[in-house]
Amino acid sequence: MSYIIKQMFEDRVNIFFERLDDTKKEITADSLHDLRVATRRLNAVLSLVSSLSDEKIKVKDLKRLMRLTSDLRDSHVQLQLLNKIREREDDDFIKICEEVINREIGRKEVIVFQEIRDFPIPTIKSKLKDVNVPKDNKDAVLNILTELFEDFYSYKDDAIKGDEFFLHKMRIALKRLRYTAEIIEPLFPFINKDIIDKMQQLQQLMGDIHDIDVLKNFIEQINVPSELNKYRDKYVDKLLSRRESLFNSFCGDVGDIIEFGKLFSVKLFEKEIFNERFYKLVDNLENKNRIIESLRYAECVHIAHPLRTSLIISDELGIKENDLIIAALLHDTLEQKGTIATIDEIMDKFGKRVADLVWSLTREKTEDRENYIEKIQMIGNDAIILKLSDRLDSTRYIDSKGNGDRKKYWKITIEDFLPLGKMLDKDVFYFFYNEYKKLWDGSSDDIKDGLSFPAIELFCT
Repeated sequence: MSYIIKQMFEDRVNIFFERLDDTKKEITADSLHDLRVATRRLNAVLSLVSSLSDEKIKVKDLKRLMRLTSDLRDSHVQLQLLNKIREREDDDFIKICEEVINREIGRKEVIVFQEIRDFPIPTIKSKLKDVNVPKDNKDAVLNILTELFEDFYSYKDDAIKGDEFFLHKMRIALKRLRYTAEIIEPLFPFINKDIIDKMQQLQQLMGDIHDIDVLKNFIEQINVPSELNKYRDKYVDKLLSRRESLFNSFCGDVGDIIEFGKLFSVKLFEKEIFNERFYKLVDNLENKNRIIESLRYAECVHIAHPLRTSLIISDELGIKENDLIIAALLHDTLEQKGTIATIDEIMDKFGKRVADLVWSLTREKTEDRENYIEKIQMIGNDAIILKLSDRLDSTRYIDSKGNGDRKKYWKITIEDFLPLGKMLDKDVFYFFYNEYKKLWDGSSDDIKDGLSFPAIELFCT
């Protein structure tokens, strides 16, 4: 058993007190931001430890510190935003806004400085020292991550309508998800720097929208001389225009995080995956224990994609061959960071045929596409069926990629992978051709520009 969470707990405790000392020396927008981030990260690891140990660990002083610094941080950001939207230096409306905000900053700084000065460091250190961090439990941790993701996802429908309240709630949920993902990244190969960076970018984007909402509400409510009221509407319109641009980016970027959730959130996608089709498949196969064993590996990679790939083979193609279905469940296990399994382990547990199929779909970092395709062809038709099923499932869920990435994805699919199907039985190839064609027909014109989907006659020579 590893102690990754214990190490992260100790690191975050130390960083929190370092940031607290920095802020004691000087309260600035940057020092407040760093302190707030350190506090959130400490709260995240405390919450994780609480859930794993079934022991309520609450530090009320941290919650109070977050609330007070949040109010002060909002005021600092309001000043920064006012400077961005002001049209001239002698703008009387902006000047009045700045005067009111600066008075608020002065008042809040006194409260925050006193809170930081009086923060019960010895008491908190003693309480944190007594925290018993359990050994890493991957199953329990994955359940916690799933709950955090589903909390984030629960606000999606209202947030993408632009609702200010639900956008804020979704942003807070994303922070919890991100800070927890940072802790447990070494435990799971599907959590990596790329997805954590995307969470941070989306969090920043949603934070910028929140800041605009806060300033807009302030401008709408501030008392100014009647002759300045005309400027109120002008600046509100400027903020709304800026918000619209940010919101459009949010609607595009949120898909990346939802795709991330598909890797492990069984509850969210149980209607697609864990349904009667898959359980019926398992029950009807001989030696179903081998399927169950391969599922355990699939869960460590990203549960949704390998399951859907296996269902394309077993349900849509009607192929009930154990080795091929097991290989579908295992096909990503050799590619993942730290590797979920080794080729020898797969061979020992599932046999040479499964190992060969999984190996054929595993592209080495130094392996060019031509050699990769030759490897698939060398293993034979089952490897081609597996690759086309793998690619088909990924293509069905391609919407979260940017247009440039989608165009490149389609180009490779059309030119490199679809032609592999010529080696298959006619009915099997027609299935893949028609499924890819339906997805191609539904693609946007900018994706299709410069590309063409081949006529089926080209494959019948």
